[in-house]
Amino acid sequence: MRIGLLCRFLSGIILISILLTACEVNFTPDVVPLELETVPEQPFKEPVPESEQDLSELSTEEAVPEGNAEPAFDSSDAIELCGSDLTWGNETTGACLAPGGNSYYIWKSPTDIYLVPVNPNDPDQLGFLQAVIGSNGAVESMQKEARTGGWSVAALFIMVVGFPFACVFGTVAGCIIDGGAILVAGGLLYDAGRDFMEDWDNFQSHSVQAEYYFCKLQGYSDEFCRDSAGITSEQLGGRDE
Repeated sequence: MRIGLLCRFLSGIILISILLTACEVNFTPDVVPLELETVPEQPFKEPVPESEQDLSELSTEEAVPEGNAEPAFDSSDAIELCGSDLTWGNETTGACLAPGGNSYYIWKSPTDIYLVPVNPNDPDQLGFLQAVIGSNGAVESMQKEARTGGWSVAALFIMVVGFPFACVFGTVAGCIIDGGAILVAGGLLYDAGRDFMEDWDNFQSHSVQAEYYFCKLQGYSDEFCRDSAGITSEQLGGRDE
């Protein structure tokens, strides 16, 4: 019986020793523990509506079919709209009374057209109309004088060439008449040339006046419009502001 108690005692001691040894051993796991990274804060974004998503997928550039562009409104269109009786100037520089009678179409080039309200008390509006009329009149005069000068040159050439024959083979009276005709044709040619140059100067003056008043009607300052048109006080009728 004593031997049995001794065996039980020894068995208890061995069991306690094993337990103590197990507690002192450090457990090393074979799997590395997972470390979670902190996700940076994301900016809030509202969901895009489906209609906008569809639009974003479309191309921003669409081909424009050739020949479908609307033609630009130019001075010839304005003249046709106003009528020739209510048009002053020409397709290059001019003005016309728009339908209704409350506004003018004014232009300084065929494609640079403005619509301004009729104001009979506006000196710039009146100045532009007068400059347009004067410029157009000067052009018509130059065309007339050019035709006169052309005929005078032709007549003078014929008479000069025929003068020796008239004097040699004709009578004295024929020679004198031919000589007088040469003087007349020469005088007409001189007058046509002088008038042409005067009208050219008038055309230049009226052109810069139209440029100046056109600038003023757009709301620019007097100083800017003078510099832009290159106009002098004499061309403004001595006006000096």
